[in-house]
Amino acid sequence: MLLIKVYDSTFTTLLETIKGDLILWDITFTWNVNWWLGNTTIQIWKEITNTDYNLWNIIKIVKYDDNNKNWADLYLWYVVKIWRTQTTSRQYIELSCLGIASVLTEKGIGKAYANKPAGQIIREMITWIAWLNFDITTIPDWPNMWTWTVNWTIAQCITTICESINRKWFVDGNGTVFFFQKPTTPTHYFTNRKDVESIEIKEDMQEMVNTVYMVSADLIQNSSYSDAVSVATYWTKYYTEQTRIYWQTALDLYAQNYVNARKDPKKETTIVVNRQYPIETIKPWDTIKIRNFEYAFDNIEIIKIQYTQDKCILYLDRYISFGEQIKSLVN
Repeated sequence: MLLIKVYDSTFTTLLETIKGDLILWDITFTWNVNWWLGNTTIQIWKEITNTDYNLWNIIKIVKYDDNNKNWADLYLWYVVKIWRTQTTSRQYIELSCLGIASVLTEKGIGKAYANKPAGQIIREMITWIAWLNFDITTIPDWPNMWTWTVNWTIAQCITTICESINRKWFVDGNGTVFFFQKPTTPTHYFTNRKDVESIEIKEDMQEMVNTVYMVSADLIQNSSYSDAVSVATYWTKYYTEQTRIYWQTALDLYAQNYVNARKDPKKETTIVVNRQYPIETIKPWDTIKIRNFEYAFDNIEIIKIQYTQDKCILYLDRYISFGEQIKSLVN
């Protein structure tokens, strides 16, 4: 059973709890790795008043966990648009919402850091958003120090640091920011023709990058990196960037990880999973294994999920090589 909890704009006072049977239409949304919940629209069967809802209300969806016998926080949004409608038969209110961490794309930073640990920089940025908190166990100082002049949004800054230290990040249903590396074993095991309804695989080499040249904005530091195997197989796919990273070690890591993430052909793979699997437990940072395939399909990372009430669509890691892992589907 799902419930919708409505909070005030400070996320401190619970204003209302809405039962699922008052929701007129299915709630659909996406959730990305290195990102957060996408936008959603919620239609509520309710009498219109001057005090029903406000812009900046916080919306939380919770679900009763039958195994643990408690309510689990799933998703978190804030209200950016409100439509109130009266028809001949009913009144309803439509709330258009953005994922709680979308504010990270709006808040800009103009600041210089000198020889400061990456973890300290990230923790400082997160504290600027009152709705968010962080899991300190996943954001240590990390050994690499940063000398960096920032003139980006918080989201751009966090993602750039993550690429240099081989991490990804997400914001959970309670506004907590986590950082992580790819799991070493599958998080979910799916079964073809049971909880997996369909799978689609596309392959494209046009967006590959196997050679980069990075230079700091002051033109003092520079770094180049190339993957010899990829160049020999696909020819040189070149990319250059002028960046605000001024510390040589961080620049080297950024260049290397940029290539490692893009040196193979892009594989766009989508899998539809139905309600025979508890889809609320699937998160964008998880990895999967699918049974009943002709070839092994093991520990592939989810980078995006599109949820509906009855199923979800999983978008898998675009740069993992599937050539030997999936040769064909079971007919």
